[in-house]
Amino acid sequence: TMTAPIDPIEIDPVSLQQDLQDRMQRYLQTALPIHRRFPKLRKATEEQFSAETTLIKGPYLEALPDFPKSHSLKSLVNEGILHSGLENMAPEVYTRDLHEHQSKAIRLVTKEKKNIVVATGTGSGKTECFLYPMVDELLKADIQGKPGIRAILVYPLNALANDQLYSRVVPLIVKELQQYGLTVGRFTGQTDPRMDRNQFEQEYLADSNIRKHFKDSIPDNWLLSRQEMLDTPPHVLITNYAMLEHLLLLPQNAPLFNNADLRYIVLDELHTYSGAQATEVALLLRKLRNQHAPDNDIRCIGTSASLGSSEEAQRKVLSFASRLFGSDFTDVITATREPHHLLGKEEDTFSLSADEWVILHNILHEVRNLENESERIQCWVDRAIEQDISTMELLPENDSKSLSTLLCTVLAQETSVRAVSELLANTGLRHLPQLAKEIFPASENAQEALTALVAICAYARETPEGFPLLPARYHLFTRGIEDATIELEHDDNNEEHASKLKFKREFKDPITGKSRFRLMTCRKCGELYFEAFKNQSLNQLQSEYTRGWRRTVYWLKPKEAYLIPSDSSEDDVDDKEAPRPAFIHLQDDVVKDQLDPNDNPSEWLETCEAKMRPPSQDDIDANPDSPAKVTLCQSCGSRDSSEIITPFHPGDQAFSTTICEVLYAHLPTSKDKDKRHQMPGRGRNLLVFSDNRQDAGFFAPNFQRSHEDLMLRRAVINRLKLGPCKLDAIASDLTADKYLIKRGITNRDGKPAKRGELEQIIRGKVFSEFCSPGGSRTSMEDLGLVDAAYPDVNYDAIATSAGIPVHLGGNLVRWILDTIRSNRAIRMPSGISETDSFVWGNYAQDDRRFTLQMKADDARFHFRPNLKANGSPYLNRYVDVLLIKLKLENWEQILDSIWQALTDDEEGYEEPVLITDSESHGTRVLDHRLISLSLRDESKPVHRCNKCSKVSSYNVGGICTQWRCNGKTEKVAPDAWKTEIERSHYRHLYAELDNLPSAIAREHTASIATHVRADIESEFKAGRVNILSSSTTMEMGIDLGDLEGVFLRNAPPDISNYQQRAGRAGRRAQAAPVSITYSRNRRYDQDVFENAERFLKKEPRTPHVHLGNPRLFQRHQFSILISYYLRHLRL
Repeated sequence: TMTAPIDPIEIDPVSLQQDLQDRMQRYLQTALPIHRRFPKLRKATEEQFSAETTLIKGPYLEALPDFPKSHSLKSLVNEGILHSGLENMAPEVYTRDLHEHQSKAIRLVTKEKKNIVVATGTGSGKTECFLYPMVDELLKADIQGKPGIRAILVYPLNALANDQLYSRVVPLIVKELQQYGLTVGRFTGQTDPRMDRNQFEQEYLADSNIRKHFKDSIPDNWLLSRQEMLDTPPHVLITNYAMLEHLLLLPQNAPLFNNADLRYIVLDELHTYSGAQATEVALLLRKLRNQHAPDNDIRCIGTSASLGSSEEAQRKVLSFASRLFGSDFTDVITATREPHHLLGKEEDTFSLSADEWVILHNILHEVRNLENESERIQCWVDRAIEQDISTMELLPENDSKSLSTLLCTVLAQETSVRAVSELLANTGLRHLPQLAKEIFPASENAQEALTALVAICAYARETPEGFPLLPARYHLFTRGIEDATIELEHDDNNEEHASKLKFKREFKDPITGKSRFRLMTCRKCGELYFEAFKNQSLNQLQSEYTRGWRRTVYWLKPKEAYLIPSDSSEDDVDDKEAPRPAFIHLQDDVVKDQLDPNDNPSEWLETCEAKMRPPSQDDIDANPDSPAKVTLCQSCGSRDSSEIITPFHPGDQAFSTTICEVLYAHLPTSKDKDKRHQMPGRGRNLLVFSDNRQDAGFFAPNFQRSHEDLMLRRAVINRLKLGPCKLDAIASDLTADKYLIKRGITNRDGKPAKRGELEQIIRGKVFSEFCSPGGSRTSMEDLGLVDAAYPDVNYDAIATSAGIPVHLGGNLVRWILDTIRSNRAIRMPSGISETDSFVWGNYAQDDRRFTLQMKADDARFHFRPNLKANGSPYLNRYVDVLLIKLKLENWEQILDSIWQALTDDEEGYEEPVLITDSESHGTRVLDHRLISLSLRDESKPVHRCNKCSKVSSYNVGGICTQWRCNGKTEKVAPDAWKTEIERSHYRHLYAELDNLPSAIAREHTASIATHVRADIESEFKAGRVNILSSSTTMEMGIDLGDLEGVFLRNAPPDISNYQQRAGRAGRRAQAAPVSITYSRNRRYDQDVFENAERFLKKEPRTPHVHLGNPRLFQRHQFSILISYYLRHLRL
């Protein structure tokens, strides 16, 4: 893959897709390994992973042209349709042409007194459609100094009410039209009854958005506190439907409706109301009108995301709105988009070749970095002449033009630009590779040329605020694999016992009817198994779950060593117990423990059952049908209480994190060149959606943790490229200027770490990486990238004096020091406490020390174990290796002698290797100052166990030192190891990936306190938070600035949700934004992936409201009675 630039200006969809493919495939090969004993299956999985639509669909290119334009507010005022007071508005807004659908809405409401639904989609200026007619009505009523509610705006959610309120409604009424004395107030759960006006004013003015409009004080016609609104009710009340229910119920709120003369009701985001909620709102609106405006002619306006545009859909929308408001609705305002007006006028006069587009794109990258326009134009012209592209030697007619304006005028006449615009206008969206072939049929680099065309036309615009010549966005769909299934084969036909691998849940071959079984793998070693369901009485197997049949897991190809029972001693029979043999008939799925004399062996697959653990009581409580699990892999000895042998599914959480990492790195950085180096991730911004609130809450800290680990490991490897380094010194090196880490690390409160605490946090992380029990496939040591050693310790001298055989030599001593280190029995680094779980996680105990043999309260480890009554020792790691595996009869003397040498401080001037760090003198820990790190010498072989596949850079007598593994180590030559390890996802991320920007990720859901959420939003806009993990409440119109990317962690329930989420990106972008959807391992999500293009073209569902719900009806009747009763009690 190409080297990504440090500061991308735009997302390149082609390289994004290549990187996604590469990273997803590598992740799957690492998370779901296949043992090297199965080369054919390995090859088959790789071929399928890299097949075109296994993991990724897209990119799809969609054009998002502007809306046709119509009259300005100014011309509507001149025509007498709107009140002349509007001329006090900001001149650029007052004189700018409105969208055609906005002026149509204004005419229908003000002139024809119609009730309308504005269903024009994300980013189409829906607010203006109700705001101007409403303000016009209030101005014409001349109500200065006469309090009383005239208009009510009802929003679905608090957060949304804030954004619309501060950015549109309040500045217009309170500031621009202040002389007319119109008042506005927001009454929601956030309007704290204990606060007075001054407190609210201070809180609001702390928000930069509000400060921008009002400087140091808020005018009196914006009512801030509940008390003000109850004393002098505002003309415009802003609330949400839950609060409206309270306002109508409780007598203490009754004064709010004094002198009400209700003329306007606006419901924003109509499509969010459905089912019982829609019924609630319908009843609530009727109650409101009965109580406070029984005879008024009220204008009703609903706004909505884009709803279907067919006649049928519009009829449904009108019926929905009429039933919801209890008033007749006659018109739905929809919006059409049309290509840039220049594309409609001109003829095409020239055309550029694919190669020329690619060259121009590179020129644009260069000139965008220049400071002023004349330099940009000059540079562009120079480069075009150098490259001999005569049509692009732009000649400005006058000096005022900018490069983007010149490009817009000239490229509007280019053949391919017009062709792309026309094709996208007709079909809505196209698959990028196919469209590229149509536009540049003869070219090798058609996709690159088309993305260049899109990028340049996104930059080209007539005015700085204008719409681009060809506004567009990209859509990608991704998924994991849902499962793997295979057909079983006999050893004679296929030594791997499996064929016809498919990544889908297909349990019967559709043509032959033969059973296909679910393939499973050990996550540690890649040994393969398959799952079946067994009927005990019939001795019959099925490949699919059948109730009452027992889940059984079989080895796909048992190892020779396991077909004969090994000579196991009584006390540890559980692990050594030979797996039960099984013979499976390859045609009719009968299973037997042994074959009869007249059975034909070539029809039966010889295998064994894997050892299963029956479900625990907790499992059964959670699910009475809980199956038995495979918690031990008998091939490598790895255990995992949840299940070590798993189906071929990567896990949605981890896999979506991997996809998010790739998209994040491809995002453009902040446009602020002077400040971006001080921001985490250089100011990138990404919005991540999850439908489930817990998922959204879980994703942010999870992503943060894994991303910090990645950054740290990369930094360690970059530092070690310069040479070995003491473990204790590396933390200060990593925070020094010339290395890497300054941003993107959080402290124990989850806040970005400040400069003063950074070194300490990093020291903790590095120590935890190298001094706690490993065994994961993700640590730098386990991947054979980094060696930890003790250069100041003379292993050989210690070994000789302990009488260790020469062929074992110092490596046994080194291994013992490694076990002490990995048990975290080390001297604590300065400023870090041994019980600090922020640093040590599960290994934060205060007794991680060693003694030779004696029991001590502050030491949980001993060199020499106690002896049983018969004189044989209890098992510990040292007995396991020295006595059982290496057969050293004098193991006790050897351990005594090594202990002696490591704790010897008789010399007086030098501290021993194992020092005392606590009161009781007999307990010892390793002096961490002796630990040194270096990159492993890649020209040397590694030593890998033939059973559990554990890797080490040194060899202890050819045995595997892993606890109770009886494998032998084999030397793996450097080139063979390189080939094997290049498949590793983690090695690639730590040692080979070019660019991993730092990141700060935060949760952004309704469960976070409002003021905290507001802070997070402003940090996000300022580039100090990079990733917001949002639940769907954030789909609505909250303005989070200019986003270039959106990531959906599940397929949204309806296309309207998708449009709102994807529409968050690129509202004002200078480049084509990207949204990526991840389809989880659920039927619905997988269907969306399979039919991605169809999904993108679907019409949104129309909501409906059911008015015949007697229980809800009764509830509202009761609330009226209760309200009167409370009034009667004068409460």
